[in-house]
Amino acid sequence: MSELPALSTPSPSADGQHLFYFAYGSNLHPHRLQLRVPSSQPVTPAVLPGHQLRFHKRGRDGSGKCNIWRTDNPADRVIGALYRMLAHEKPLLDSAEGLGRGYQVTTFQLRTLATA
Repeated sequence: MSELPALSTPSPSADGQHLFYFAYGSNLHPHRLQLRVPSSQPVTPAVLPGHQLRFHKRGRDGSGKCNIWRTDNPADRVIGALYRMLAHEKPLLDSAEGLGRGYQVTTFQLRTLATA
């Protein structure tokens, strides 16, 4: 696996007009994410080490919703995908995910699967 530079969820890209987003759970499906953020494009599979996928959140319909839980155990990992999207569409993602209500922006190290 190759290590990516520290990224935030989302993180600005070099051109300043786009950002990167680590998708997991239902946002892994490109069609679902494009319904929420039209410019989103998958870049590469990625791994977030030292974390687990859990179901601590409850949806409005009562169903379980996944979240990422930090464990600091190097054996734990969340597999997801790195997406690129237009920065001005970030509020669409924030609204869909509930920024401030169980969804927060976090900085972390990712590893790509492309060179594993």
